[in-house]
Amino acid sequence: MGGACQGGPGGADQSQHTPRRPQGDIVSLQDLLDEAPELQLIVNSRVGAGGHSLLHVAAAGGSTDICELLLKHGADLTAAAHDGGATPLILASARGCVDTVRLLLSAPHVADGARLRAQQLRQRTAGGESALHAAAKFGHTSVVGALLAAGSDADARAPGSRNMTALMFACNGVRALAACSASTLLQRPEQPACSGTCRGSQTAAGSAWC
Repeated sequence: MGGACQGGPGGADQSQHTPRRPQGDIVSLQDLLDEAPELQLIVNSRVGAGGHSLLHVAAAGGSTDICELLLKHGADLTAAAHDGGATPLILASARGCVDTVRLLLSAPHVADGARLRAQQLRQRTAGGESALHAAAKFGHTSVVGALLAAGSDADARAPGSRNMTALMFACNGVRALAACSASTLLQRPEQPACSGTCRGSQTAAGSAWC
């Protein structure tokens, strides 16, 4: 079934679940892949000018069951889209699809899962943003927690975005005050306390810093 997603880029966190995918969809896809092995060749093919794979599409939509099926049939966890370099993990993180994020991090049906998990966490978009940056930017606290627990580097900076850290993205995001007060990032003892408001100049222009 679909994973829990909290809304994506440019939209408020609606804290809603992705509509449950009809059981027939996953069964039909399973049957196609099992009964026609040659169709497995398209699992890692790219769609359109953006160069998204089927796993990109499923991850962005929070379709956790489809993601698992594609991984079972050899989908590339670390594939980068042609239009910006986003990976399935980055897309799922930006959308707040925590169940999908956890699945991708667990790397089921993949040899050397620990190495691939670390690689996913290190991967960046063309703008230098990681999955953690994407989750923090849109205030997806549960996804931030899952990424930190998996070993994501909270202090890494995004060179294409003013060298911002995940905490800076959280304070500068579409829901800056909520992210600043509630983000799991602020629970790390080495981070400075945050009073619930972002301190800094040019806040109206979107340049607040914690």
